[in-house]
Amino acid sequence: MITHKKKQQLIAILIGFLLGVTLSVLVGYFGVIKYFTQVQFEKINQLFPEKNATDTVFITENSRKNIDKTISPAVQDSIDTELEESETFIDEIQTDKKIAEIVIAVQITDSTTLGSKDIHVEQWESPMNFVGYRLSKDKLVIYGIDVNEIDLVEEDGKICLVLADNKLALQYSDDFVHFPNSFLISRQNLQNE
Repeated sequence: MITHKKKQQLIAILIGFLLGVTLSVLVGYFGVIKYFTQVQFEKINQLFPEKNATDTVFITENSRKNIDKTISPAVQDSIDTELEESETFIDEIQTDKKIAEIVIAVQITDSTTLGSKDIHVEQWESPMNFVGYRLSKDKLVIYGIDVNEIDLVEEDGKICLVLADNKLALQYSDDFVHFPNSFLISRQNLQNE
């Protein structure tokens, strides 16, 4: 006769066996599905390659003559379409644009020297709405401010940009410098009045 304890052990073994078989069947089933799915996707990708293929071909003008002879007309049309689309994209890239170019006399107001010197000023517009400047020895490039609204003075050896009642000492720099927020805010307030 089977005791109660042995029945529980047999049930535990049977449950463990069933769980093991179920788990192995599921693993095998999903492994087979994954394999067949991957094979099917590869077949589909061979029939319909993606537009952004992994291979890139660079065509120079000299090699294009030889390539034109060996490429089928359908592929040639595809290449021509891609070239036209890329040229269209390049045409749509916005760049900085020069708005105005003038020469401004810098008034020297040092206590020892009175007079003026000329500086070449260019006004540019940025598609990113940059507002700032770059000052070199004889050239000032400004973004975001109209050249007709500014004056330049030299005080204590520093060139200052004067806009309405605002005065900003400029730094010589090879890089572009943002106008300080305080200068821009006071300029905005003057425009709103």
